[in-house]
Amino acid sequence: MKNNMKLRLLGYYNYPNQDMYPEKDRIAEANELAPLLDASLQSIYQNPKTDALIKRMIDSATVFVFKDEENHLYGYFTKNKTVRLTDVKYNKYSIEQIPFKYKAWFYPGKQITIMQEKMLGKKKESFKEEITEDGKQEISSPDVNTDAMNEVFDNMYITNVEKRLRELNAPSDIDKKRWVWELIQNAKDTIALDPNRKEINVRIDIHGDIVKFRHDGAPFTAKARYGLLYKYSGGKENQESTGRFGTGFLTTHCLSKIVTIESNQYSNKDCTELCGFEVTMYRDGLISSELIDGLKKMRASEKFFKQTFDWTTFTYHINSDSGRTAVKMGIDNFHENIAQTMLFCKELNSIELNDNGNVTRIKKLPQSCVGNNIFLAEYEIESPLKSCKRRFLFSHYEGPSKELSERYRADRILRLDVAIEIDENNNIVNHIGKTSHYCVLPLVGIEDQLCEPVIINSPDFEPDSERQSLMLSGQIWNEEKNVITETGINRIIYAQVFPIYEKLVNYLSSNKFGCLYYLATGLDKVKSHKNLDKEWYVPNVIHKYREILLKYNVVKTYNDESYKKLTDCIVVKEDKLEDEIELYTLLESLYPNKIVAENHEWSLLLWKNGLNLWSTEDLCIDVESKENWLNINLINDTLINWYNKFLKFISTYDVRYLTEYALLPNMNGKLLKKDTDGFQQGQNISTFIINLLVV
Repeated sequence: MKNNMKLRLLGYYNYPNQDMYPEKDRIAEANELAPLLDASLQSIYQNPKTDALIKRMIDSATVFVFKDEENHLYGYFTKNKTVRLTDVKYNKYSIEQIPFKYKAWFYPGKQITIMQEKMLGKKKESFKEEITEDGKQEISSPDVNTDAMNEVFDNMYITNVEKRLRELNAPSDIDKKRWVWELIQNAKDTIALDPNRKEINVRIDIHGDIVKFRHDGAPFTAKARYGLLYKYSGGKENQESTGRFGTGFLTTHCLSKIVTIESNQYSNKDCTELCGFEVTMYRDGLISSELIDGLKKMRASEKFFKQTFDWTTFTYHINSDSGRTAVKMGIDNFHENIAQTMLFCKELNSIELNDNGNVTRIKKLPQSCVGNNIFLAEYEIESPLKSCKRRFLFSHYEGPSKELSERYRADRILRLDVAIEIDENNNIVNHIGKTSHYCVLPLVGIEDQLCEPVIINSPDFEPDSERQSLMLSGQIWNEEKNVITETGINRIIYAQVFPIYEKLVNYLSSNKFGCLYYLATGLDKVKSHKNLDKEWYVPNVIHKYREILLKYNVVKTYNDESYKKLTDCIVVKEDKLEDEIELYTLLESLYPNKIVAENHEWSLLLWKNGLNLWSTEDLCIDVESKENWLNINLINDTLINWYNKFLKFISTYDVRYLTEYALLPNMNGKLLKKDTDGFQQGQNISTFIINLLVV
């Protein structure tokens, strides 16, 4: 380290789970400098004139950035009191600038002088600044720069929102369903960094063309408020926040592009004082200049109050048929997914919907453990239109994840919930065509990508930017950064799904729950989607679900109450239901111990490979294998009666089978094809069969 080296403070980084890579090249110099910088920072900390915020930064995990007289940068991490000398970054967009009074030059290990007000007074006079030691005269920024900066920022805002707002002129059905979840997500995320808040309450009021969304989450910081107004989302990369992209709020403009916000904001940097505010967004412009005008109207609408509000309120002024449709579709989706959301979103304590006087309330009932880390969660939904109880069996997994920790440069655990909905009679509830994957809140639209036997939630899922699908295609490892990719994260989450699925299948089959065929949901075929790699998904997801399901007695047989494995049963499947019923009736006498009681339901969900999924042709093959009709063993029917019904069905289904397969008995009962030379009609064969033989 150079003797007589002078340094000055520039700023600091203080993000959640802040970290700094250790010095690897100039280790000895870094170790020598570390205690000296610690001593200099402590001189600021001990100074009674130091602001509380700066003291808190020194106390917490903060990376302070210094520069020397040759403009070399130095990083000091307060958490472990280490120094970094190489590749120290100064990003003016993400670093917090240190107040000018702390920027006096100092020798490492010596006191940092806090500059006095009279010295700072010079800073306020342009072109009259003190002369620095290198002979340069430092001045304040010319006013013209501020005007230019504001104009550039406005245009950056327009670039940021214009494309999405244009899309929302004709919103998709998925957009119209999502708005309520985006607002709940924003409400939930307000308490993500507040150690004193664990839950929020939400109220949704719809009266004619006015939609009000209220929550009692944490107040805005100044930065968060501007982030909302100017569509900026920063600092979320390692927060316990499900709003990863900052684009979700824009989706709510499918209701209306004019939104009034009433809320509270911290009015000082220490976040100890509050004020109320009100502002109206005007994002209804069609072209850039109109959007700029909307910005000006928004700024003019801002009001601040000494009094604070009890609730944060977003008021949407619906003024189009599209907006009214979005209200209805969003509320329908709310009813469909709110119970699951209450299960997965622990921060959501209560929610109430007042839809033009029809009030819906959701009440959480106490959860109970039913065995082997399987829990029963129940919710009473009270509504003047329809009251019901929704019930879920679920199991939770969490464990340390090396991949997540390395990706986010902080200790992370992987979290996962797997659930199955059951009704009050202990029957599995069908969720085909509905949202089955949650990143705490429903990933509405994922039903176009994935359909699986269970409902899956993970706050660690990596969806696409619009939260409509999971990233399940592409590279799983970023070789340049040597970290896992979004696709890789989703795949390691899936690896934990199957042990829980097996646990649930075991419990449901052992306790003879109803509608067990829904455990095969989505296992017969795979959807095509740009974010789904079928070559990975089929063997690593579909086949694993299948392997587990085939291990358990999940099928009730036709003739008794016993349950068997799918591989020990025959399931009848035909394109036409009437053919399926006729074929099933024939098999009732032929294989009553193998056919299943809920045949049609199973047939809609099962796959061919490895199972006895019989069509009419399969029965023909089986009968031919008997070689002689006397080898056919029947229950509750005579051979002649059954065979007459069989041949009559075949002749109407596809008469060619009589030629392709040996199905007609001769006088000795031997089964022959219809066009066999020298065929002799046996005795006791009906006129119907004789007629079949007429060429």
